Amino acid sequence: DGRVRALLNSCRHRGMRVCRSDEGNTSFFKCPYHAWTYSSAGELEGVPKFRLGYAGVLDKKEWGLREVTRVEEYRGFLFGNWAPEGPSLDEWLGELKTYFDLLFARDPAGVEVVPGAHRWTVDTNWKIAAENFAADMYHVEHSHARPAELGLMQAVPDQGYQISAGMGFIGHAFTRPVSEDVGGEEPLHSYWTLPNIQTEFLAEQRKRIAEEKGAELARLIPLGHGALFPTFAWLDLEQFRLMRVHHPQGPDRTLIHQWCVLDKSLPEDVKDAVRKQ
Repeated sequence: DGRVRALLNSCRHRGMRVCRSDEGNTSFFKCPYHAWTYSSAGELEGVPKFRLGYAGVLDKKEWGLREVTRVEEYRGFLFGNWAPEGPSLDEWLGELKTYFDLLFARDPAGVEVVPGAHRWTVDTNWKIAAENFAADMYHVEHSHARPAELGLMQAVPDQGYQISAGMGFIGHAFTRPVSEDVGGEEPLHSYWTLPNIQTEFLAEQRKRIAEEKGAELARLIPLGHGALFPTFAWLDLEQFRLMRVHHPQGPDRTLIHQWCVLDKSLPEDVKDAVRKQ
């Protein structure tokens, strides 16, 4: 009917996971346990032994899959909320929309997601992942010391810290610029020694964004890392761009999904290089 739905992946009969695939499409969902069958909209359509086991009186309309209470969209991204009341997505995003747009809408053609996801679990509370991506630059020269020793990353000099949102990073507390002015004009993302495969393309983007929205915002491209509380995060560098969703699996375990994101206007060879990076 043209409306996007999000459904709790749990059969109303005994709680079995009804959808067993990470991606794809289907016209129905059939529980593998007792074969209760639901439409793609989550309505209960089929119950084995309906007359024998349920005397034909089970009200199927009352036993459809649970639907997420509120599903809202911004820039093609879908967000779900189980709470019937509370802030709207627009209210929740607030001023972050400025930076969200710099990340996912700076290319007039939009973004595309490389098919497939990296997926792994971490034995930690989900809030640790959220806090880390909220621009925690305090850890870099320590946690990433070994890559710097191997020559995969530039060593981060101990020049103290500024208590502000640093150049290229939107965040809190201990943040620092990871870009520096070159000739007073173009920022250079100097975090990695890996080839900056999007440098030329991003320079053109900065020029266009400066004309449209001002030089201060343009200087933030690429945006670095950040988080939209509670479970959405991103990392935007000249070498690659990724986004993550953190799925709590209890107080001490988090499942992470990660996707590679590309600007649609990137040349195909650059897209391939970003994907490999």
